[in-house]
Amino acid sequence: MAGTGIGLGIGELGFRVLGDGLSGSPGRQPEVLVHRASDNPKLVYQPAPDAENDYLGMVHRINRAGFRDREFSAEKTAGVTRILFLGDSVVYGWGLEAEETIPKQIERAIRRAGQSGEVLNFGVSGYEAEQAVEFFKELGQEFAPDVVLLGYTLNDSGTGSFELRRFFEMTPLTIKVPRPDRRLLDWLYRHSAMMATLDRRLRLQERFPRLRSYDAQSPYEFTMRRERALADPPGSAYRGLRDRVIAEARRRGTPAEALEAHLEFTGLWSTFRASHTAHWNLSKRAFLELKDLSQRHGFDLIAVIFPHMLEMDRYPLGPVHAFLVREFRELGFGVVDLLDWAAAQDPSIAFEPIHFSPRGASLVGEYLYRRIFSTPDGLRPIEPRQEETK
Repeated sequence: MAGTGIGLGIGELGFRVLGDGLSGSPGRQPEVLVHRASDNPKLVYQPAPDAENDYLGMVHRINRAGFRDREFSAEKTAGVTRILFLGDSVVYGWGLEAEETIPKQIERAIRRAGQSGEVLNFGVSGYEAEQAVEFFKELGQEFAPDVVLLGYTLNDSGTGSFELRRFFEMTPLTIKVPRPDRRLLDWLYRHSAMMATLDRRLRLQERFPRLRSYDAQSPYEFTMRRERALADPPGSAYRGLRDRVIAEARRRGTPAEALEAHLEFTGLWSTFRASHTAHWNLSKRAFLELKDLSQRHGFDLIAVIFPHMLEMDRYPLGPVHAFLVREFRELGFGVVDLLDWAAAQDPSIAFEPIHFSPRGASLVGEYLYRRIFSTPDGLRPIEPRQEETK
């Protein structure tokens, strides 16, 4: 036993000294647009650092840190207010070039006002609410923001994104769910250079199930299991909004096709469909974690609610907006609900019910700047830039 221990110790030391010369390159993970599979089972996928492509005439470029923006240092510049915008494809800017996105429009408005601030785009296409918060925990908090804006689209408490569907089609891809009974193996793969290198080169966990520290599931199997287990029960406060939405649709004369689309989008279908059934309870749990982080690290937290821009003159989702505003306020968030603002705008602000046009993103950015950073409404205003003295 002593000899074996000494041999293993020498082997570990050798692998640490030789380092990358022995490690080899891990297998290339399949990409969806500019995303890669994530080792975090809550994220499933995330932006791939330094990835770039041109899809449907739009350039997708991910920086070295792993989010869609220019390069930023984790250390803030003195005197500059750092704002981090979390969210899904609305924040990411689906259909928009990087400089046309809502975070960059807010940043532009800040600079036009002569203030010193920067806005980091942490939106990820297809993310639901829990993933957005998990992405902040994984990467966003490293950038020490002063203000975190949480973009909430009305389908963010459900699953079924374009990116995730693409992952479903990639059958070799598996989601690695940690197994509590394999904690020692998991620790060794994470902390032993020898074990980690042998696993990469010989594919130990992939080839030998007994040596796995995780339970391997397909993305579809993982997501459907999780959705069925975590979906809001029929008697929950969120699912109870369905009858109120239907009553509002009748009162406002919402067409049946539009009402069906609204119910599907918000996860309020009458029958259970795992990819379209809301889990507000799970989202709320994630928001509580984010609020706890804001208290511990001293950043302000503001939820921005985006409407489902369909039949805005006969919009039936007012009860959902009222519910979300109340819930976010009870959680201690500042709240900006874009419903009334969007209803008063020309339809050209959006090129489809979810995503804003370049003009719409510009108007949203200007509106959010005015609501959050240029008025003393109890949220953190950006301090004016101090003029240099000669």
